[in-house]
Amino acid sequence: MRVLVLNCGSSSLKFRVLEIRDETSNIMLSGMVDRIGGLARLRLDHDSMSDSELQQDIRDHDQAVRWALDRCKRCEVEAVGHRVVHGGANFQQPVRIDATVMAEIEQLSELAPLHNPACLAGINATRAALGHDMPMAAVFDTTFHRTMPERAATYAIPQDLAAKW
Repeated sequence: MRVLVLNCGSSSLKFRVLEIRDETSNIMLSGMVDRIGGLARLRLDHDSMSDSELQQDIRDHDQAVRWALDRCKRCEVEAVGHRVVHGGANFQQPVRIDATVMAEIEQLSELAPLHNPACLAGINATRAALGHDMPMAAVFDTTFHRTMPERAATYAIPQDLAAKW
């Protein structure tokens, strides 16, 4: 199975296409679009060697995802995974993306205002380009951090504010 993994940051997009067989995976293609919102740069890597670097005006994540997908066409992607920064208490594990999941990610955007909206833009752009039948999953940073002991996970902020969020 070939899986496209997208990581939409506040002004960047990292992506990788993995060929997954049995319990192993091989990187087919990886790259990054940075400086989204102006003259952006797309760097592609094949076999761990820099293959190309392009520049283009890219105003938003929708354009960045489409630019990256143009470079991934030959990979024949069968599923997409999206890294999402904040899943709040709603998400205990990776989930298949549907309208309900997207609405919940949007509601959590105030907790990660630089990242969750970018992730949603990436999901929407991928869905528009690859179709609604393309299986997509969201993997949340907050799921990873759930395994931390409370003393390590508690921020150095007032306890009432930490309890609220």
